[in-house]
Amino acid sequence: MTHYRRDHTPGATWFFTLNLADRRSRLLTEQIALLRASFRYAMQRHPWNIDAIVILPDHLHAICTLPPGSADYAQRWRLIKTEFSRALPQGEQVSASRSSKGERGIWQRRFWEHRIRDEEDFARHVDYIHHNPRKHGHVERVADWPWSSFHRYVKSGILPRDWAGREDDLSHDVGGMVMAFAALYAILCSVYRMRWSEAIPIKKAPAIAGAFSFNASLSRCWGRRTAPPRGWRAAASAG
Repeated sequence: MTHYRRDHTPGATWFFTLNLADRRSRLLTEQIALLRASFRYAMQRHPWNIDAIVILPDHLHAICTLPPGSADYAQRWRLIKTEFSRALPQGEQVSASRSSKGERGIWQRRFWEHRIRDEEDFARHVDYIHHNPRKHGHVERVADWPWSSFHRYVKSGILPRDWAGREDDLSHDVGGMVMAFAALYAILCSVYRMRWSEAIPIKKAPAIAGAFSFNASLSRCWGRRTAPPRGWRAAASAG
């Protein structure tokens, strides 16, 4: 049996995905005030920087940077999930396994994390986060989704308000598919600890690697910029 081993690099920046147990639920947006309070609760006890975030009805994505020397992101998410669940009335479906351990059935037990490697990786995941509500069909324009750090980026002058909001901007759909494939493959390689050349026949590996470069180009086109402005991460975080 393969055991998943998380990366625990101190002070790193991470991309996270957390899902509700019931993917048909809309709890996260219906209880947005409670979710915000849960984030504040965790931040007061274990501070970290939230560089980008989007809240959808049944899941959330976030990019977070831990303080120097700290690597315990799991504790922070545990506090957020526990505080959120504790304030909700009982009534959700709970498995026998969870019930025997006194657990609620609000969140999926696990979450996905990916350590951000460089500025381009950071920019690509920020774009993915901000485009997510449009990708799932919740809005036609990114600016119309209220629970997103996109508005902070606009206020800071990093992105225009009409970013990814034009009906003829089809690059999102193509780029989203490429990114979804790349993210899934990265997860599989992380789980099974395989190198690209071990997981894919050598003749196919360059084509897969090229998809990342292609997607990075699309990412820059989405924001209609050639490169992230100098100091944009600090500006976005401070906004």
